[in-house]
Amino acid sequence: MKVVMMVKDILSEVDGDDIFLLANNKKVSSIKELYVLLQRLDDKIFYFHVNEEKNDFYNWVRDVYQDKKLADDLLWCTNKESMIFCLKSRIEEAERASLFNLLPSIEVQNTKSKKQQTSTPLNTMIDIDQLRKKSEEKLVKQQKLSKFSNIKERFNKLQAKKIRKESSVDDTLQKIRGVYGL
Repeated sequence: MKVVMMVKDILSEVDGDDIFLLANNKKVSSIKELYVLLQRLDDKIFYFHVNEEKNDFYNWVRDVYQDKKLADDLLWCTNKESMIFCLKSRIEEAERASLFNLLPSIEVQNTKSKKQQTSTPLNTMIDIDQLRKKSEEKLVKQQKLSKFSNIKERFNKLQAKKIRKESSVDDTLQKIRGVYGL
């Protein structure tokens, strides 16, 4: 039940003090809006909000939407592309989950209207439990893929950091050799 509440929050807009104000004075009132804006946001503005000292998008998602999973994913994002990917994955996941939660009520309405019109046997209608199980399986598969992608992205970042350190050491050695003529 807690997941349903988080899904609704993720897909909803915020107002008042919860709206995120970008450095260029544009207002962001939903995760979807942030996703769309990031795709065309100037790098200078992005790096004003995301740098070694802070990650404003992480703070906003954590404090306003209270979605720990998305906030933790955004904390690791150091560029627009990775942040866009994380936002898109979470939005799609939330939309699938919200659609899944709407199915039983829609099916009940359809069943009632079918009963009134014709006498269709119940065994020919869609099995809600089977549909629910398939949806859950797809959601679990997507979550595993998302976790794998996050792990892969973190691994790549660590490799890049290691390479930068190694090249920094190599540069320092080159300078020392140049100074001492080695």
